[in-house]
Amino acid sequence: MSVGLLRVLVQKKLVPQENLAKYQEAIKKEKPILPLVFSDKIITPDALAQLCSDVFNYPMLDLNFFPRSRIVPDVLTEEQMQELRCIPLHKRGKKLYVAVSDPTNLQNIQKAVFSTGLSADLVVVRDDQLSTVLEWFGQSNTALFC
Repeated sequence: MSVGLLRVLVQKKLVPQENLAKYQEAIKKEKPILPLVFSDKIITPDALAQLCSDVFNYPMLDLNFFPRSRIVPDVLTEEQMQELRCIPLHKRGKKLYVAVSDPTNLQNIQKAVFSTGLSADLVVVRDDQLSTVLEWFGQSNTALFC
């Protein structure tokens, strides 16, 4: 999670002051803080997705109803998807629709997608659903090489 998303949570008065230092330290160490936020019961994955969708004005999608066979192959590597925590959902013309749980990471996603000649449009998803699909994608790709 980036500083931008933490800032939104602080502005919405969802993060108690006693937890703020812990999250800032995790960001400095480049560790994901969403697991901390969820374990501290600051916000649920569903509420975070709804908040991000509302604040950043991106559409929201429930990945439970998205067929995994429709994930766009060969646009981002598995490593890029894991690092950026995103999934390419659909390609239309020069646009690539990308599922994210943290829309403040747009700049890094655009850098990765730019080399393909496409522009990225974000779709907000629940972090737990994103993690499940990323894990499945990693396992399915690993199984191909065994």
